Amino acid sequence: MNFATMTAVAVLVLAAPAEAANFSGKWVGKAIATSATDRFECLVTLTVTQTDTTYSQTFRFTRDGGHGRFNLDTTTFTIRGHDLLLEGELAGSISDTDVSTMVDDGWTIQSRSIDDATLSLTVAVADPGGPPILSIKGELRR
Repeated sequence: MNFATMTAVAVLVLAAPAEAANFSGKWVGKAIATSATDRFECLVTLTVTQTDTTYSQTFRFTRDGGHGRFNLDTTTFTIRGHDLLLEGELAGSISDTDVSTMVDDGWTIQSRSIDDATLSLTVAVADPGGPPILSIKGELRR
């Protein structure tokens, strides 16, 4: 699979308790990645920096054993109410319990926490207009 030549859709689920809407931290954990021809464990890292006016995220995963790595560059959104803007365009939403972002030619990352230190993660990657070709599911801790 060539990650450089595909458009991807990713769904990350990350949540925080209602009283703690700041998702900042380095979230790390094992996940299971599934494609049409393979199933494997991977290590996932989601680094989030959030202020009153910005939300930045960096996503990385490495196939178990170190074979195959993928990184999404850091993306910084402007927070305006519950909207997340990227270069002035609506690219997501944020609430006390959820974050949803769209970045890098179709990567969609949705986050919802299980508790203050744990989040559930789901990532789906697809070619343009096609069905998902890779999904990643797991739990991350900060």
